[in-house]
Amino acid sequence: MNFKIRGIRAVPEETEQSLKVARKFTDEILKELKGFVKCIVFFGSGARGLKSRKLGDIDLLVIFDDLPENYNPDIIKSYILITSKIAKKVSPNIHITHMPLTEFWNYTRNGDPIAMNIIREGIPTFDPGFFQPVKALLRRGYVKPSNESIILYSLRSPASIESSDWRILQATIDLYWAVIDSAHAALMKKGHVPVSPDHVSDLLDKEFVQQGNLDKSYSLTMANFFKLQQLINQRKIRQISGQEYERYYQQAQSFIASMRKIIEA
Repeated sequence: MNFKIRGIRAVPEETEQSLKVARKFTDEILKELKGFVKCIVFFGSGARGLKSRKLGDIDLLVIFDDLPENYNPDIIKSYILITSKIAKKVSPNIHITHMPLTEFWNYTRNGDPIAMNIIREGIPTFDPGFFQPVKALLRRGYVKPSNESIILYSLRSPASIESSDWRILQATIDLYWAVIDSAHAALMKKGHVPVSPDHVSDLLDKEFVQQGNLDKSYSLTMANFFKLQQLINQRKIRQISGQEYERYYQQAQSFIASMRKIIEA
């Protein structure tokens, strides 16, 4: 990989194209909002040189003034509108993260991991004189996580695990809806008005299984998914493993395919 030297940092050539776009955006923003915008930083995989030469996502952190004399809801709305319009005009690849100045300093003070990554790897395209010094302090080991930050992140971990469990449960309920909707479609093809979910399995049995047009396993699949979503919604099932979800996913896919055959017959 070849490098070109830009100031105090060696910038991979793969980053140059994205950096040019970031600087163009910065020039346009400063024409409209100089004084209100305090710093603009190009960060993410593009700044690390992990993109190909083809233009990829351009992640920009825009730090804006939120001190009392400037922090007005109408001003903030106008600021976001202006930055969004300029970003859209300059490049559809630009993605902006807005951050108030006081929030940036609070994240830095607490050693927030996300803020630390941006500071460590970010390339400022506009810096009135505080981003590079913070970067230097971080590099020298003077910016460290506070005890409050350590406690906060340790407390967030169990909540994140619980959230991931719930998302799998929600994904399983989505599979139920995929199954019930496809079953209703097949029954409507047969001339039935959609019945309540608890009767769908029996109706599949009557209309298709007993007529030799559907394997009995599919009406059982419908009944099992109905019972499963009940147990989840009643919080009697609080966790589903990845292996269990994969099995339900395959069952749902097979069920939907069988209903599609009935619909297309």
